[in-house]
Amino acid sequence: MIKYQIPLILSGHVHTYERSYPMLEGYKIYSTNKTEYNYDKKRFFVQVVDGSAGSMHKDLYMDYKGEGKIEKEVHKYVASHLEGKTGFGLVTITETNVRYQHYALSVDAPTVITDDFNINILNKVHSKSED
Repeated sequence: MIKYQIPLILSGHVHTYERSYPMLEGYKIYSTNKTEYNYDKKRFFVQVVDGSAGSMHKDLYMDYKGEGKIEKEVHKYVASHLEGKTGFGLVTITETNVRYQHYALSVDAPTVITDDFNINILNKVHSKSED
């Protein structure tokens, strides 16, 4: 991801929504849950796992707070998490910005945005066609 300058990785599974902090070489590069990230000299990637459109399997959920050492280790890299709600993600890409919004759906309540973040592309990403 770093080599090819890919700032956002989207995947789906787990029947929850989860977003990592911006990561570089196994470390989070922002220590707070910011929602605006500048992708320039500091190359990183953000990973989103959005499986919240799938059926809810509450018996498969891992305690988000983590009881074991592995869970605690993994969750220190999580910037946003939502489980137990059905939802979907919306990606908006422009020449200078990647925006991701996660929406939670409910039968009893209006659709709400549960996570919203931007990756600002400050320098044009080099493409293979420019070689």
